[in-house]
Amino acid sequence: MGTQKPSTRRSFGRVRKLPSGRIQASYRHEGRVVNAPKTFANETDANAWLVTVESDLTRGVLKAAPKTTPTLEKYAAKWIAQHRELKRSTRELYEGDVRRYVLPYLGDYRIAAITPPDVRDWEATLRTDLAEAQADRAHHSTATRQTGAASAARAYRTLRAMLNTAVEDGLILYNPCKLKGAGKAPTGERPTLSPAEVFALADAVPSQYRAVVLLASFVGLRIGEIAALRPSDLELGERPSVTVERRAYRMDSGQIDYDAPKSDKGVRTIALPKPVAQALTEHLATHRPNARADDLVFVTRTGRNIRGGGYSQALPKALSAIGRPDVRVHDLRHTGGTLAAETGASMPELMNRLGHSTTAAAQVYLHASEDHGRRVSDDLGAVMRAGEKAQAKQARKAAKERAATAEAEASNVVSLAKRRKRVS
Repeated sequence: MGTQKPSTRRSFGRVRKLPSGRIQASYRHEGRVVNAPKTFANETDANAWLVTVESDLTRGVLKAAPKTTPTLEKYAAKWIAQHRELKRSTRELYEGDVRRYVLPYLGDYRIAAITPPDVRDWEATLRTDLAEAQADRAHHSTATRQTGAASAARAYRTLRAMLNTAVEDGLILYNPCKLKGAGKAPTGERPTLSPAEVFALADAVPSQYRAVVLLASFVGLRIGEIAALRPSDLELGERPSVTVERRAYRMDSGQIDYDAPKSDKGVRTIALPKPVAQALTEHLATHRPNARADDLVFVTRTGRNIRGGGYSQALPKALSAIGRPDVRVHDLRHTGGTLAAETGASMPELMNRLGHSTTAAAQVYLHASEDHGRRVSDDLGAVMRAGEKAQAKQARKAAKERAATAEAEASNVVSLAKRRKRVS
């Protein structure tokens, strides 16, 4: 029977071999044992870490954590409150994620007591709980991404950010959030609709949402941006365009609030394909004839902002009705970006149309030209017209087939009646 290798003592700290074969390093400081935030493959690496820690303590670079620290629940409230630069929507997102996904599991822990195994257990349990909750929900969409993985990854990033601040505050010596890849949600290939399917979807939704489908699918606007549009944001003349200056979002209280897009690049003016401009003109005339410049372009039948409901039930049902339950509402925006790329839009123009902002692409983004945007928009108009014709052709073909079937059934009835008459 094997025995565990005894600890190796040094002038500072000690190392020991764990049952797993990994090496653990630790040291005593101000009466407490402090373990390394990770284990090591061999004693050489563990000893090297201890040498670094001893040097940092001697130079005063590394400070000892306080003997008592607040619970995660108390620290989280303080952490969110002190981020005064957060937009209201972002603050609500942090508060909601912490309340639902972090505090029920770790809220009673003192932050200095949270260890990497605690974080690993929490993250695994949270992912399981969210996946089970999603599985129990009724979904109109069969999209496979509804597993709660995105919420779990976002919650992990929030906890990691909080504990990074706790390290900066000197409350803990290291951040126990060490899970590789835990902050990234798995993403698969997003489904898209063909132009004909977009028009089929536009015909399947309630008429007040037809232009919503076209704006999302052929222009690439986010649903929150569409829900915040005002007539003053639309230019529907010879050179139609839409200006995005704000977005609508639903707070936990159920109220709808408005703020600027997530980044400066989200504020943009986009050239509209003329068929989309025509659909918007018809929408305003039919559904919003008395709308003032600062009123909403889109509302529910009861006059509420569509972000509060209506479209969120109507679009998934319509997607199922046209045989595409694998598509989510957000995939309409992806469809818009894909179609624009297929018509020859450059990366800067795509970033402009979709309101994307990344450090790597910031410089080329600034060179997106209005004239190129107009060419892309005109090409999208041609794609839309072709899709509309294809959908209309399919509808006529289906109508002819139904008429032929009905005529055949009627003929059979007449023939049967004649045979019965001869027999009698």
